[in-house]
Amino acid sequence: MVSLTLPSVPDGENAYLRWALWLRRVFESQPTPGFRARLCVLWTLSGFGVVASTLYLITLFLESRARENSFWLWRFIYRPSGRYLVGNQRTLFALFSLISCGIFVGYFLSFDRIYLQGENLSDAFVWRSIIWLPIGTHLWVSSWANLQATIIASQTAVGRQLLGPTLATTLYLAGIILGPLSITGLAIACSIYWTRTWRAQERLEYALLDWAFLRADDLPEVARQTVEPLLEVLNSWLGQFTMQADNALCAAGAVLIIAVNFGGFAVVHALHRQIKFHIIGAITSSQKNRGRRQSLSIDVGVEVETRETGTAGRAREATVEDQGRTTTEGPPSHSHAHSHYAEIPADLSSGALRRIALDSSPINSAARQKAMRLLELRKVERDVLALLVVIVLMASICLGIALWIAVAPTSVYRNWTTIEVAYFVVPWMYLCSVDAALTFLLFNSLRHFAPVRRNAQSAAEANVPLPAAQAMAQVPILYRSQEHTNGASPHCTEEADGDGGRSSSDSESSEEEVQTPTSDDVVICLEPSAKV
Repeated sequence: MVSLTLPSVPDGENAYLRWALWLRRVFESQPTPGFRARLCVLWTLSGFGVVASTLYLITLFLESRARENSFWLWRFIYRPSGRYLVGNQRTLFALFSLISCGIFVGYFLSFDRIYLQGENLSDAFVWRSIIWLPIGTHLWVSSWANLQATIIASQTAVGRQLLGPTLATTLYLAGIILGPLSITGLAIACSIYWTRTWRAQERLEYALLDWAFLRADDLPEVARQTVEPLLEVLNSWLGQFTMQADNALCAAGAVLIIAVNFGGFAVVHALHRQIKFHIIGAITSSQKNRGRRQSLSIDVGVEVETRETGTAGRAREATVEDQGRTTTEGPPSHSHAHSHYAEIPADLSSGALRRIALDSSPINSAARQKAMRLLELRKVERDVLALLVVIVLMASICLGIALWIAVAPTSVYRNWTTIEVAYFVVPWMYLCSVDAALTFLLFNSLRHFAPVRRNAQSAAEANVPLPAAQAMAQVPILYRSQEHTNGASPHCTEEADGDGGRSSSDSESSEEEVQTPTSDDVVICLEPSAKV
């Protein structure tokens, strides 16, 4: 239990005045000269966190709309063993970051009023204790997501139920509900005990100042006997306050760091293996398709060479140079036809995958789907890594600060340097880590948002039924009769990709002309009165 002890007094010095100044130094520490500048930097980091988390939430909402998915925070997922309550990791991270950064603004404002303006000194621990509410909940939600993913994956691999869905959901909800309730109780208890401690300190300080003028001639031994009863009252309130705060902080920090160490790296390893599996499958499929096309090109080249050689033999005009020329001319004509086929390159970098995903040609649909799948897996892997690093750092720092306050609380409040370390190391680490993670997640989402949005629009356009006029406009006419060619319909046009298009009214054919529509010559006819 923390207790204050009256320091010794040199002979000939006023004991009451010396103890009054000592008590003021203990409870009213003066900040170092650069504290205001550091506080402004922390305010800036808090504001950036609020803006970045808001933008990231908007990006996630737009991304869900582009994919035509629902925007959710928690929902149940079905597995063979039952229903599990899971949270949307990225959305919850952004939401709790927004809440925590907003509360940090009030936290820093409280320090500014207390230590820089000298106001509200009795309410100093209201913000200092309530700041653990969003941080603790944030770390628990993020830690449980990694732990639960590992449990589900392990159950699938082992074939044995390690943690039932009912028990898993109960533990998850208990951490979400009981954690904030315990931290809220800690905040209320700390604020009450600190208020009473501050009032006892004020009464003792005022009494010491009065005795310094009224009883200036008292000996140090007599002064100590007079002051010690009031000091015992102060120590009782101070001891209860520090005991409550230290026990709660140590318990919360230990639980968080234990929960964090489960599952995170196992999830990243599983994602990496899944990405590697898809990459190997894509390269293998591309090599098989390339080998099949090369075999087909060789067969066609041999057939062309044989045909040309036989013709030259009958005409007796072929030479060895002609045979070589015809042999080399055959396969390139076929390879030009194969240039339209999309192949996934062996170098599957993110830039190459994005180029494949942005290619909206119909023949590239299979490669585009594979590229989108790989981009999504890489994006999820990087998101999990960023979240895991932030969680581990925060839980480790929280545990270290809690153990330091529990083991040596008097060393924490000895001077301003240790006070600032105890109460500002966690905000510095949290804000820097969260701002860096939000910046990375926001940049990663914006970088992958364009291919997702374009492919979603292409899929929507391919699945949505066309209006009647557009449907008629895209139906090719397989023949043209004399009525069509000589009629006065000004809406019949023949479009040719090669020569820029010709009007059907300009053709003067009197017989039926059967046409086979090709990619280079498509006849389109649209009547205004056509009905579908």
